[in-house]
Amino acid sequence: MNGWRPVLLFVAMILPMEGALGEPARIGDATLEVPGPVGLVPMLSKFPEMRPLAETMVAPDNRLLELYVEPAFMEAMSQGIDHPLGRYAML
Repeated sequence: MNGWRPVLLFVAMILPMEGALGEPARIGDATLEVPGPVGLVPMLSKFPEMRPLAETMVAPDNRLLELYVEPAFMEAMSQGIDHPLGRYAML
């Protein structure tokens, strides 16, 4: 039964996501397309310079594909305005 826990966790994470797909990610020879979380927008595809900072929040043996943030945070970043991070999701 322990082998099913990662699969169930993955399914539980995917279910609340919206239908629009984010940018496909290449992992070796495979392409991964995962829908973004509802109410959040991808940040690293627009601000790649934020990747080194975002990767400090990920375990060293994991690969960060995208960081999703609230639209208000993204808008503030676009205008150079300081804004609390609020809700976010990592893929």
